[in-house]
Amino acid sequence: MELTGLALYAVIIFLYIVLRPVYTRLLRRLISLTRTHIDDKLFSAVEKPIWFAILLFLVDQAVSYIYYHPIIHGIFLTLTVILITLALIRAGKIVIFELFGPTRFLNVDEKIKTTALTVLSNIYTALIIFFAFIYVLSVWGVDITPLIASAGLMGIVLGMALKDPLENLISGILLLMDPPFRVGDIVRVGDTVGEVKEIGLRNTRILTFDGDLVTMPNSSIIKTSVENFHMPSEKVRVRIRVGVSYDSDPEEVKELLLEIARSHPHVLEDPAPQALFLEMGDFALLFELRAWTTLPYKMQVLSDLNTAILKTFREKGIEIPYPIQTVLLEGSLRVNQS
Repeated sequence: MELTGLALYAVIIFLYIVLRPVYTRLLRRLISLTRTHIDDKLFSAVEKPIWFAILLFLVDQAVSYIYYHPIIHGIFLTLTVILITLALIRAGKIVIFELFGPTRFLNVDEKIKTTALTVLSNIYTALIIFFAFIYVLSVWGVDITPLIASAGLMGIVLGMALKDPLENLISGILLLMDPPFRVGDIVRVGDTVGEVKEIGLRNTRILTFDGDLVTMPNSSIIKTSVENFHMPSEKVRVRIRVGVSYDSDPEEVKELLLEIARSHPHVLEDPAPQALFLEMGDFALLFELRAWTTLPYKMQVLSDLNTAILKTFREKGIEIPYPIQTVLLEGSLRVNQS
């Protein structure tokens, strides 16, 4: 009976070794039928360690069938765990670098992206090795409870000591995975408005319009709403409110506003400018001119349109009134204050 079982194990191991080229070629052909290339790289990376891990498992079963010894079984199991750990590490690195690698986040600096992916890969590798080490110790009968408790305590201590750096690091990685802005974009983060100069793993640097370089922790950016003036496009709208006297013709005012906007070289035709009659105010008829331009010219267009509106209205005799208050003093004369 023992010889029959041993012969069966011997046949399985022999067929497993001899037929390796056949099923390896078959698996490669099946994998090549998919559209993605990640599975091809995964198979090439894990095929050998997984093959040897299965072989060790079969040999261990055959040896244990003849003569079981805890030390021999522990050696085979330890080697198998090492091979599986190697396969998991290789597979994890390929997934991390392929999913978030060259074809993703092209707007992020390549050096920073590589650093972030390396950090992710190292964290993943450390976790896999740690759990594999714990399992091997349990295989050899080592009481891992104190080790787990010590590791947990050490993790708490390190987490408290490195809370801010780790939070900024993780936030930096999250920013690279789902970036709300790119280097060169004009953004508003909280009260800071300026151009993004650098996206790092811990900090992001923004050059304000006053020439100040502001370094912001990534953790604060993650928690704050970000307004990006470049995304989804560089088109921005300029809004100018103006009041005219009640003697003015609303249609003429709207037409003049549109002519002023259309004549500016940096005002876009699409979307077209709009001139709106908003309300009849206490002192004036209120209009609003809305015109679209690109971000670099926003302030210049705003200034030019304001200048042109004031000049044109003066030429056309359209009055831009200002509030006047009349104060009556009892038993005295009337005083006008503006």
